[in-house]
Order: sequence, then C-alpha cells, then structure tokens
Amino acid sequence: MATQNGTTRNVLSHDYLDARLDALKDGIGQMIDRLKAAEQPSRVGAVVARTGDAIKSHPIVAAVIAFGLGFGVFRMLRR
Repeated sequence: MATQNGTTRNVLSHDYLDARLDALKDGIGQMIDRLKAAEQPSRVGAVVARTGDAIKSHPIVAAVIAFGLGFGVFRMLRR
C-alpha cells in the first residue's frame, strides 16, 4: 500500500501498473528517437572512408607510411 495525496491505493493495482508501463514505453520510445537522430553520418566515418580509398589507390605508399609509424612508435616505447 502506498499513500498519495492523503489517500491509500494499492501499488499493484491493474490501472497503476498499466499507467507505469505506458510511461515506461513512452520514455523508451523517446530515448530511441533521440538515438536515431544522433546516428547521422559523422565526420570520422568520412575520414575513414577517404583513408580507405587512399590506401586502395596507393598501397605501397600506405605500407611505407605504416612501417615508418610502427618503427617510430617502437623506438619511443623502447626508451
């Protein structure tokens, strides 16, 4: 039993549970709508796509750059 506005009501009543479930459904629906709105293509995705295209068009240069970066990181971590 819970008290609300000076009256006592059964917390497990059918109407109360339906109202709570409806409120929960509405809240989840609003959260999903906000997440869908935020899923717009980001600039990071565009950079990754351009980088992938550049690697496909110049694989030898990409391999040399990757080797150089790996060597530099190895030298810094070795010290």
